[in-house]
Amino acid sequence: MTDWRKPVKVMWTFSAVREQSIDHPDGSYTPGKVLIPKEDHVLMVNLPPRMPIASSDMFKDEGNLCVIFKDLNTVELQYSVSFDCGVF
Repeated sequence: MTDWRKPVKVMWTFSAVREQSIDHPDGSYTPGKVLIPKEDHVLMVNLPPRMPIASSDMFKDEGNLCVIFKDLNTVELQYSVSFDCGVF
């Protein structure tokens, strides 16, 4: 990236939902019918501001970028100090 003030592209996909597939005794296979098709989503999102940390301890650095799903079509980005993005 050359300009951290510009929005970034966030892309995600919801997998298709299918009926259960059937394995027949003769070895043939019948895939389940697609109930809900695959959905691709793309949003442009601004990166959140980062607070400078005057510590050389990598465990106190905001080095993790978390993608937070607010609803099915909205995401937010936040930096975190924890590896599981549980602390903001």
